[in-house]
Amino acid sequence: MLREDCASQLNVHLAKSLPLPSNVTRPRIDLIVFVVNLHSKYSLQNVEESLRHVDASFFLGKVCFLATGAGQESRCSIHHNTVVTLAHTYRSPLLFCDLKSMLLQV
Repeated sequence: MLREDCASQLNVHLAKSLPLPSNVTRPRIDLIVFVVNLHSKYSLQNVEESLRHVDASFFLGKVCFLATGAGQESRCSIHHNTVVTLAHTYRSPLLFCDLKSMLLQV
């Protein structure tokens, strides 16, 4: 097997909403993960408002959605199909997970 050492660095920037402040110097953004808490309608509203600040060309492989709280369907304020439709509209991947049970579904 061919092994190649390479220096790489991962920078993660967390933000509650977009747009990001323009007066900050930061590296290029390679991926945006929109997190939707299925137990909070405010979470979905915040994501929908933030989506308006992302250029349409950026959605080609650089955006995905993560829906948390999927394991507790009886407590969800947002129906799964709502988030599925949102991801489909932006042609972006969607992952469902439950951080408490460590369940991950594609």
